[in-house]
Order: sequence, then structure tokens, then C-alpha cells
Amino acid sequence: MQNKRNWKSEEILKFAEWLWDNDQRSYSILAMHGVCWGIKIGNLLKMKWSDIIENDSAKNELNIENQIINISPFCQKLNLTLYKELKPTINNFIHVNKTGKLIDTSNLSKNLQRLSEKYSEDCDIEINELKPLIGSSFQIAWIIDMLEFNHYSKNAFIDIAKYLKKKSVKDLEDYVGLNPKETQMKFDLLDSKGAEIIMQPKELIKGKIIRKDFSIRFNN
Repeated sequence: MQNKRNWKSEEILKFAEWLWDNDQRSYSILAMHGVCWGIKIGNLLKMKWSDIIENDSAKNELNIENQIINISPFCQKLNLTLYKELKPTINNFIHVNKTGKLIDTSNLSKNLQRLSEKYSEDCDIEINELKPLIGSSFQIAWIIDMLEFNHYSKNAFIDIAKYLKKKSVKDLEDYVGLNPKETQMKFDLLDSKGAEIIMQPKELIKGKIIRKDFSIRFNN
């Protein structure tokens, strides 16, 4: 039996769009923010609009437990769009349900699984190969993006484990179900740079042969 894989950030964002369109906005925003910064659900739920919006403009930095996180242009536009759509009070918590209360983490995974199954039916999307969505799925998607960007290097695992306050790299490996990739020794690097041998005729200058049998050219 094939092992199920984690949701990718792109898949979670598509799911988040569906949640928004189906009036499940609290879960939608939680999913979108989860894949932006890889923050724990507990820290996400502590966030207020004032953490990401100031004077009706999007902030470019987020302060979580005295750790500064850069907010990308995409996330800034996302935050401002959400703020203008919902028109909340600036000091209100962001991730609240329809009654204005914080999302209940005790039922979060159960509700996410129920909603993802409805999403699969409505949009005719196969999710059987994916692990069930739970509270940590958004953070894991961010981690996978980070590891992929850094080519799954050992240093990437070390730095991400430190950022997430994991006890060890092994804890991170178990958390995402991935391992660092070993360095691959390659001996075709000149080929990959487009190095090419160009054969050329010998030339005569003042009766002397100039050795010009070939030249080396880079096409990239």
C-alpha cells in the first residue's frame, strides 16, 4: 500500500479558497496564514489584526514570541485584502469563528477532515493519497516548501528545527517524514553549464601555422 503524503501548500491554498467561498472563513484564513509562516496553531490563534495591519496598511514584519518574521509582498496583499473584506476591529483576534470566539482546537482536526472531504466531493478532487488534514498540516506544508527551496540539505533541517524549537533534527525528520539528502558527487558540471567543443580549421598567418584546432564555448 502506498504511503500517504502531506498536503502541499498549493493544495492547501486551493482548499482555503473553497473554504472562503463556502462561508468557512475562519478556517480559510487559518489555512492561508499557516502556510505563509509555519507558525504553530497556538501562536496563530493569538494573533490580532493589529499584528498584521497598521493604519489601514499591511505590515511587512510579524513579531511572534520576540521573533521577527518577514511578511512577503504576497502575504501583505493577502492580509490587506482579508482586512478590507471583513472590516474587523483592529484589536480583535484574527482566527475566530462566526460567533466571534476563537477556533476550538479540540475539534480542529475533526472539522478540517470533514470539510476536506466535502471539498473533495464538491470539486471532484482526489484526496485519498493525502494524509488527513489536522492542525499541524499547514505548518508541515510550509516546512516542505522550505526544505525543497534549500534542496533538503542538512543545514536546512538544522535551521528549520531551530526555528520551530524542535529538540533535534531527528524530531523534525519524524515530524515531516523526510530526511536530508546526501551530497551528490557530479562530474558533468561543465556539461550542465553548456560547455561545448567547437572544431575549427588551422590558420596560416605569415606562413606559420597557428594551432586553432578547436575552441571551448559556453552556451548557457
